[in-house]
Amino acid sequence: MKYLPFESITYRTELPLEEVITRLRKNIKEKKKFFDRSYHFDNFSQPYAGTLKENDFKISREINYRNSFLPVISGRVEQERKGTIISIKMRPHLAVLIFMVFWFSGVSIGALAFTLPVLTGGDFEGASLIPVGMLVFGYLLTTLGFKYESKKSRKFFEELFEVKKELRK
Repeated sequence: MKYLPFESITYRTELPLEEVITRLRKNIKEKKKFFDRSYHFDNFSQPYAGTLKENDFKISREINYRNSFLPVISGRVEQERKGTIISIKMRPHLAVLIFMVFWFSGVSIGALAFTLPVLTGGDFEGASLIPVGMLVFGYLLTTLGFKYESKKSRKFFEELFEVKKELRK
């Protein structure tokens, strides 16, 4: 899924399970409610917000700007014979995915309506390329916005867990 706004990563580290969970706990704060007044004045001492329950976590990066394509990161930590395995999945927020499905569907129908007559022998008009351009723009906006943020999270996790080997992407 290299070209889509989804990532699945598995890290292997020599750190024991307890140390991995301790490091996660130090970097994850409880998710603030939107109406909480301190929400807008947070100093981001912990770079992630979300939940950590036993060996599972669901978090997102704390940022001081708006990015609708900020990854929601869910993961699981498992003990291995010589260390720990951290399995991570990143995806956009569900509301963003639902909106983008509707948006892409509408623009795709528009693109078909404008390009089908041209393909069947009609006259070409430059305006028929607008829906196709909108599809390309929507794809790039979604994917690049997501990958920009996921790259930062990947780097953070690699440093946090002292990763020796990334198992698969």
